[in-house]
Amino acid sequence: MATWKREAQDGLKALFERRRGRRRVEDGTDAEALYGQIGRLQVRVEWLKKVRTEPVPVRWGWIEPDHPAVSLVARCDLLGLTQRRAA
Repeated sequence: MATWKREAQDGLKALFERRRGRRRVEDGTDAEALYGQIGRLQVRVEWLKKVRTEPVPVRWGWIEPDHPAVSLVARCDLLGLTQRRAA
């Protein structure tokens, strides 16, 4: 039991000795791609906030029944609609 306790204490010391602050982007990670993804996600969140304020009948008018790329489930989810009306 004493050995386990000593190993745990040494491990905790190492955990708290690490430097804090911004981490550097690891080698092999494309920072521009990550920033691009962050930007796209921020735009999507803002769009979703705006869309959810529209009345439900208006949002149903935006649904294309036979869209080839996006499933009906995904479209309803993005617009905050239940699928019962779509069926």
